[in-house]
Amino acid sequence: MKKYFILCFWLACAQFSIAQAPKIVHQIATTPVKYQANTNTCWCYSTTSMIESECLRTSGVKFNLSEMFTARNMFIEKAKRYMQSNGTTLFEAGGLGHDALYGMIHYGAIPEEFYSSEDAIRNSDISEVQLETALKAYLQRALTNYTGGDAWLNHYIYMLDSTLGVPPQKFTYNKIEYTPLSFATDILKVKAEDYVTITSFTHHPFYEYFALEIPDNYLLEGMYYNVPIDTMLNMVEYAILSNYGVTIDMDVSNQGWNCSRTGFALYLAKRQVDYTGGDIQEQATSQELRQELFDTKVTADDHLIHLIGVARSEKGKRFFVLKDSGGPNYGPFGGFDFVSDAYCRINALSILLPKAALTASMLAKINTTK
Repeated sequence: MKKYFILCFWLACAQFSIAQAPKIVHQIATTPVKYQANTNTCWCYSTTSMIESECLRTSGVKFNLSEMFTARNMFIEKAKRYMQSNGTTLFEAGGLGHDALYGMIHYGAIPEEFYSSEDAIRNSDISEVQLETALKAYLQRALTNYTGGDAWLNHYIYMLDSTLGVPPQKFTYNKIEYTPLSFATDILKVKAEDYVTITSFTHHPFYEYFALEIPDNYLLEGMYYNVPIDTMLNMVEYAILSNYGVTIDMDVSNQGWNCSRTGFALYLAKRQVDYTGGDIQEQATSQELRQELFDTKVTADDHLIHLIGVARSEKGKRFFVLKDSGGPNYGPFGGFDFVSDAYCRINALSILLPKAALTASMLAKINTTK
């Protein structure tokens, strides 16, 4: 199974050998690239991809899980918080990796064949009004006329399911009947305590937890473990070399992000029209600069992507290989991006990964920190 997906990736790279892709040091087993369209659910696609890779790693079983089932359920959670807060919490389709885990743990998961994402993808591409806009308009009206009870929620779910479809309460997979919750628990074995979110900023102490102050952290999730940026990126490489995937929260609005055209993201002052490889002199980075750009809102949480490989350029520069939900037609490498170490040092806000992917010493620190 693993050899098959690595081969597919290298065939995609071979078609664009002129771009001189860095040499893959190691790549984990992964499922095919998917297309999220205009759904703004990269957080769900990247985390679902990570879970699918975990299933390949642990059992060799290839799953195609429904992203829209999780997105639907988190739309319900967001709506409840929006109403409870009198419209002061963020309501949009975006989110973070821990949102997808929350959705799977509390609502379960479903294979794509039982809850298709195709209609949502197609509608998002052709519609001038996205689902999140229509849902928020309804919630704003509901707030104005709210007199108590769940009538607003019942109609909200009706609107949601009219677009995404009504999910099945039960389904049969491999001749066994499951609920979404039993499938997530018994088959996927998704547990919140098995994962950790890592970040790197100096406005909070290192080696402690805090709630990262970004808009998409609408759950006010405080379980971000703070480490120096060198440590965070070394965690990523260690995880990949140990065959674990990582979900990375990335700023892709920086001028150096040029993956759709060239397949590369480099920490540069401006986008270059083209280049043949990654061995270009990049701007200097530091922990202090990273903090300054975050504080001044230059760095933002634009996009979550599944990180599936480590690569090196001809001169030894470290790159990370990302599986992008822009789809198989995104960029010259068929939906895969090569992102430099320098770009990540400035633009990677956080990572989500299995605790089992950490070194024993780091795991001990994380588990003993309150």
